[in-house]
Amino acid sequence: MRWLSLLLGLLVALSAHAESVRELKDRGALSVTASLSPATPVVPGQRVVLGIEVATDSWFSGGTRIDLPEVPGLVILQNEQFASNSSERRGAATWVIQRWQLDLFPQRAGRFSIPAIPVFVQLGIGASGSLASQPLTLQVELPGAMADLSHWVAAPEFEVSQSFDRDPDTLAVGDALERELRFEAVDLMAMMLPAAEPAQLPGLRAYPGPPELSSRNNRGDLLASRRQTVSYIAEQPGHYQLPAQEFHWWNTASRQLQLVSLPPVNVTVVAAPGTAPGKAGGTRIGAGHGMLLAGLLLLAAAVFAARQPLSQVCRWLLSTLVNGIRRLDQALAAWRRPGLPPSLNPGSNAGE
Repeated sequence: MRWLSLLLGLLVALSAHAESVRELKDRGALSVTASLSPATPVVPGQRVVLGIEVATDSWFSGGTRIDLPEVPGLVILQNEQFASNSSERRGAATWVIQRWQLDLFPQRAGRFSIPAIPVFVQLGIGASGSLASQPLTLQVELPGAMADLSHWVAAPEFEVSQSFDRDPDTLAVGDALERELRFEAVDLMAMMLPAAEPAQLPGLRAYPGPPELSSRNNRGDLLASRRQTVSYIAEQPGHYQLPAQEFHWWNTASRQLQLVSLPPVNVTVVAAPGTAPGKAGGTRIGAGHGMLLAGLLLLAAAVFAARQPLSQVCRWLLSTLVNGIRRLDQALAAWRRPGLPPSLNPGSNAGE
C-alpha cells in the first residue's frame, strides 16, 4: 500500500506540472511541419505527396488525428492510415517523430493554395489539443503537347495488355470470344485509369462486362489496376477487325508524353457446322420436329378412333393439329432469337 501511495503521489505531481500543447509548442518542444513532393510544378492528374511531420521531446500518449482540408479542383486522400515512427537526438534531448502522408491529385492546371492543416495530438500526461502546419502552394501546369487531349495517365509506370480465351480466327456462328483488357499504373488510383470502349460491329455483337478496379498501397507506393472484359458473340459469317486502341501517358519520370497502344485484332467467323448454305440452322431442326409431331398425332388418333365416333375423332384431330402447329411456331421463334439480350448493361453507352 505504501508503494501504491507513492506512485499515486508521483502521478499527481506530474499531472500538476504537465504542460499543455500550446506550452510545449511555445517553448520549442513540439512542432508540426508540412512539405510537398515533388515540389516542382506537376501536370493535372499527377500524384503529389503531402508529408506532415509531428515531432516532440515528450511522448505520444494517444492517437493523432489529421483534418483533411477541402480545396476545389484538388483530390486529397489519406491512403496511409498509420504514421511511420522514429526518434532522433536533437541537442541533449531525444525527440519522437511521427510522419504522416496525404496524396493529392490535381484535376486541372492552375495554382492551388493549401491551407494550414489542423493536427490533433495527445502527449505526455494529460496534454492534448490541436496545432496546425504552415500553408502550402501547389503549382500545376499543362504542357503544350497535352493541350488538345481529353484524357491521359500521369504516372511513372503505365502498362496496357490484352488477351483472348480462344483463337479469334476459329469462330463459328453462335460462338463467343472473350477479350480481357488490363491497365496497370504506379502512383495512381484505379478510378483514374482509362476505360476502353469496345467496337460495335454488325455481325459481331459486343457485350462489355463491369470493370474490376483495385488500388493498393505498398509501403507508400500506390499500385492501381483495372480489368475489363468484353464478350463478342459471332452472329454472321465474315471477316472482322477489332480496331487498334491508343492511350496517352505522361511519363512523370521522364516528363515526356508517350503513346501506349493495343494492335488491331482480326476475327474470322465461319458458318456453323451442318448448316445448309443460305439457310438458318433452325429450318432443319424445325422439319425434324414437325415429322416427329406428325407421327405422334397419327398414333394418338389411331388409339383414340378405336373408342370414339368418327365425327368426334375428326374434331379432336383438327384441334390437336392446330394447337401443335401453333406450339411449333412458338418454339421455332424462340429458338431463332439471339441467346443474349441486346444489351447486358441497360442505359450504359460507355461500354463499361
